[in-house]
Amino acid sequence: MKDSVNSSSLVPPADWARVGLATGTNLSSRFLVLVTLLGAALRFLELTGQSLWVDELLTWQMIRPGIAASFLEQFFDSIQGPLYGAVAWPLIRIQDSPLMLRLPAALAGVAVIPVFGLFVSRLTGGRAARLAVLLVALNPFHVCYSQEVRGYAFLMLFSVLMALAYLDL
Repeated sequence: MKDSVNSSSLVPPADWARVGLATGTNLSSRFLVLVTLLGAALRFLELTGQSLWVDELLTWQMIRPGIAASFLEQFFDSIQGPLYGAVAWPLIRIQDSPLMLRLPAALAGVAVIPVFGLFVSRLTGGRAARLAVLLVALNPFHVCYSQEVRGYAFLMLFSVLMALAYLDL
């Protein structure tokens, strides 16, 4: 029966994940650090250059200091995803500024880069992993979403972490 299966089939072999893990990480740590620093520079450059837009202002209104609502009331009242509000809530109490509002997204966007590098290096060879990490670090959409007061950068980070955990299963 095994001989009837075509080797050029679109279905990957059963041990495809194990083969990817056996190669180890083919991504040099120096390259990963440099690309992560490049991605951090892009994400923190002009982080407060733009004024807050409508959705960002709604998030700020939900978690701003001075309203007579407790943390739990603000957390459960958030319709835009309470995780971002929960992370930004203590920061906005340190300093009420757009920087503190956008800081969690920027940090999550930077964290995506090395985690994505680790994930891709387990699946592919070193050259493809280096290219993939460079592309995610320079991706203008990822840079833009890493500078917004929204949970998009968290979504990307948790998605890559989940995929990495799946590979470890």
